[in-house]
This record gives sequence, structure tokens and C-alpha cells, in this order.
Amino acid sequence: MSVSGSSSLNLGGMQVLSSMMGGIDYSSIISQLYQAEKAPGDALNTTIQQDQLYINDWSNIASMANSLQNDLAGLASLSTYNSFSTIATGSLASATAQSGASPGTYNITLQKAGTDASMTSSATGINGAIGQAATSSTLLSQSVFSQPISGGTISFTYGGTTESYKVNTADSLGTTLQNLTNLTGGQVAFALNSSNQITVSVASTAAGGVVLGSPGDTSNFFQAVGLNGNSASVGGSTTSHLVGVAQLQQPLQSSNLAGGVTSTPSGGISTLVVNGVNINYNTASDSLESLMQNINSSTAGVTASYDPIQDKITLTSNSAQPITVADGTNSTIAKALGLAGTSSAGTNWVYKVGGNSGLSSPTPTISNAIPGVNFTFANSAVANTTGTLTVKQNTDSLTKAISQFVGDFNNLYTEIEKYTGKGGDLQSDSQLNLFGTQIMNDVLSVVPAAQQAGYAQTTAMGLGLSTGPIGSAPGTTNSLHLNTNTLIQQFTANPAEVRTIFSSIATTLNNHLTEYTGTINNLNPLSTYSSMGEGVVQAQQDMYNNDIKSLEQEQSNIYTQAQDYEQNLAKQFSALQSYQQQMTMTQQELSAIGG
Repeated sequence: MSVSGSSSLNLGGMQVLSSMMGGIDYSSIISQLYQAEKAPGDALNTTIQQDQLYINDWSNIASMANSLQNDLAGLASLSTYNSFSTIATGSLASATAQSGASPGTYNITLQKAGTDASMTSSATGINGAIGQAATSSTLLSQSVFSQPISGGTISFTYGGTTESYKVNTADSLGTTLQNLTNLTGGQVAFALNSSNQITVSVASTAAGGVVLGSPGDTSNFFQAVGLNGNSASVGGSTTSHLVGVAQLQQPLQSSNLAGGVTSTPSGGISTLVVNGVNINYNTASDSLESLMQNINSSTAGVTASYDPIQDKITLTSNSAQPITVADGTNSTIAKALGLAGTSSAGTNWVYKVGGNSGLSSPTPTISNAIPGVNFTFANSAVANTTGTLTVKQNTDSLTKAISQFVGDFNNLYTEIEKYTGKGGDLQSDSQLNLFGTQIMNDVLSVVPAAQQAGYAQTTAMGLGLSTGPIGSAPGTTNSLHLNTNTLIQQFTANPAEVRTIFSSIATTLNNHLTEYTGTINNLNPLSTYSSMGEGVVQAQQDMYNNDIKSLEQEQSNIYTQAQDYEQNLAKQFSALQSYQQQMTMTQQELSAIGG
């Protein structure tokens, strides 16, 4: 920051003196003498500004060098060179490849499709249902139906006549069914049977058949019991779905389970154990729906589902291994649902890969048949079907890493060329100019490790990296160019060769960049910076910062000296003014005496 000198002296009195001494403007003389005295300090501003420009230039270089260092982590990382992709023909299976996969084409044949182990609840409800059956005394307002029943009007058509009935949710199920029967004098009978269903029977002497429900109904009674839209002819009948069922969204302690559950102690938990995995629940806050969600999201390896037609829960394994279910702490839910015990095992998937026949797996996902490859048979896969799986080197990670490196390298190298070229801010900095040459050599020189390994290519130029084709116009070869096709061809032919060359370049280049940035990049697996002391960039910035401090101190001293000089001049001219005033008074007195 430059300092500007100034004077706060009141020089107004000089105007009086100037008038009395022949019109000489002594205040202007003092100001000019002051400006001349501080001029050397003002001249230092140019040097200070130039030093600040140098600091900014070096900061820019450091930022670009750090970006390039960050790219080197990708060049040195094993994952950049060890990525694979898969292509599966047909719909037999899908596949993914991991690091270390074996490239090639594999024939996979499904010899026998497997089946997952499963178990379905066999509770104490009618026909093994988990819900408590409805009775004639069950009120329509109770939470036992598939959905809450609303009051309103229902209707049905009998013998060409529409009969309507107003549903009262305070009535029992038996009362409601009897009232519906009475509408036709018993010709259409509504009754709750022993299977927890409502049977609607049309007498053989009836005037016609029956159709239940109409679009104008305001009560959902027929929908709730599964009779809406049902019909029966003379002498025939129709049946509802299960009337009393488990309530999936109610707390477990009030979910209408036939077996009942033990309440979770206050402040405690209850535990269901599935395949050795604890599934915690609370009968006051968890429902059957949330319990199934917790099972499905656990590591038990099973999927719980509910069948509303049979009012049962089924557990399906993701493998052929048997399922085990037991009640744990403070729990009777497994017993209440009729799931306690061990299921039968499913059947394994039998397949062959190439000439290896008779391989089997309890799951459709196979992870040990082809090194580094997982493949999964489709649910629709048919036995004795063959598909082809191709595993190949994935070049996307490599081309992305090299392209990023080339872009950031060119940014840094071009900036160095600009600063050190003719008319550049740092054109006299031979050290920076040498650094630019050095990093370019790091990239394009022969790699000793590649020579020692006897590789056909020993430089990055053989892998598609160069400063442009031979015969390029002058001025067009000051940056790196990547031939992606050449890179991919070389990588496909010999991935170890490509990895050796680029990882060696990364190590060598990183050492030289570290000397400049003063930061350490561990390269593997990711960029990890930590302070290692002062690099060239920081040393240069410190030098210019110290120079600025010294110049600003020198400038401050000059301005202080100029202000002192100005004040001394003002005092001298002020004294001269006082003397002039005395002389004037004396002259006036003498004139008076002489007059």
C-alpha cells in the first residue's frame, strides 16, 4: 500500500505577506518546495505497485500448480487403470465388474432356475388368517373391517326394483344384515357364515336376481366387505371377502390380531428375531405396516408382504436358505402371526460358465464364478438358456484423468510462458523460465521404469501425448495435445505399460511441483495436502512483501521529512511577516514625527 504525504499547516497568513512584499506568492513557493521534497517518496509507489503485481503473479502460479498436483492423484491411482465394464447379450443376466476383473468373453448357461425360501403365516384366525373374525355382534364402527365403514345410504337391485337402506354405524353387523334381508321379505338373504364372510343368497322362488351397490350410494358398506358390484341369479349366491381382518395401520396392540400380542413394557422395547437379526418394535407405536417395513429394511435378507384376500403375511427370502423366525425380548408377535419356526429351504440356481458345469448358488447373484465380476440371473430367466458376457477394460476413467491433467498442465505452462516471455511481468526471472522447461521435460522425457520393464513405449509421446504433430506451425506447439484414440489403443493392448508411464510421470512431476508450491501430495489414493515448509512461490512472495514493507517505511520517512521541511519554511516566513509588520509600524511612526 502506498502512502501519500500531506500538510495540515495553515498558510493563509502568507497571503498577507505576499501582498506586502510585492505580490510574491510565498505560500505557493512553500507548496512547491514541499512537493519537490516528497517527490522521491511518490516515485516509490511505482515500485510498490510492481512488487504487488509480482506477488499476484506468483499466487496465480501457485494456484495452477496446486490444481495440477491434484490431478496427479488420478494418474497415480490404481483405480484409474483397473476399471472394467461388462456387456451382457440377451436377457439372461445382468453384470457388473470390479477392480481386478478378468477381461474376456464368457458363455453362461442357466441349467436350473432357483426358488427362494418363503413362509406364510398360519395364525389362529379362521383358515390361518392373522385377523380376528367378525361376529354378528361386531359393531360397524369397530376397527375390524378392511376400511372404516361410513354411515349413509346403500342400495341393491332385486327383480327390477331398487331397494335402499340407511346404514347406521352404531348398529351391529348382525342387525344390519337382518335389516337388509327384511327389505325383500327374505327372498334375498344376507348372512355371516362360518368362514368370516357374508353370503348373499337369492331364493329359488325370488322374483329375480340381485345386483349389489350403485354409483349413488353414500355409505361404503358394500365396498368395505367386498360386495360392491357383486350379483347373484335366482337360486344362486355370492360371497364377500373376509369381513374381519388385521388392521395394518393401527398400533399392534389394537390391530385386531386373532392371536393377540403382549404389550411392550413402558420405556422398553419388544424384539422379533428374523434370521438372527433383531427387529425392534413397540406395540403402542408400531403397526403391522411399520413392522413389515422394518423387516424389509433390515439385514435379515427377507421381504415381508401382506395378502389382503387371505389376511396373511408372507416372508420371502432373497436366497434359497431357510428362514427362521422367533420371538425375542417382550415379544409374542411371531406366535400371534403364526410365523414362529423355520421354513423349508428353496432350491439353488444351477448354472455353468464356459466348460465349468454344475455350479450352484442359493441366490441369483453370482460373485465367485468369474474373477472380479458379479452377475445376476433375471427373474424371467428360463432353464437351459445361454447368454454371453463380455468383460473389457474401461477407458473412461483413464481418458478423463489424462484430459483433466492435460488441461491443467497447459493452463500452468501457458501462464509461465506469458510471464517469462518478452514483455512479461517476470521475463527476467530465469528460475521460473527453467521451471517451465523442467515440467515439460517431466512429461515428455523417457521413463526409466518403462525402459527397465522392456516396454515398447517408454514415453508419454508413444501413448498419444505430445506438443502437437510434426510440422506444426511455429507458436502452436507450446502446450500438450492428447490423441485419445492412440491412448485407448495403447491402453487396450498393454494397460500395465500405460500405468507405469503415467504413474512415473506423476511421481516425478509432483516432486518438482512440491518444490514450488511447498505442499505435499501423497498421490495415493487421493490428493492430501499438508504444509511442508516454504516453497519457491512462498519465498518469492515473501521477498516482494518484505521489499514492499521496506519501501513503505522509506516512503514514510521521506514524507515525514518533507512535512518537517514544510513546517520549518512556514515558521521562517511567518517570522518574516512579523518583522515586516514591525517595520511598517515603525515607518508609520517616523512619518508622523516628520509630518
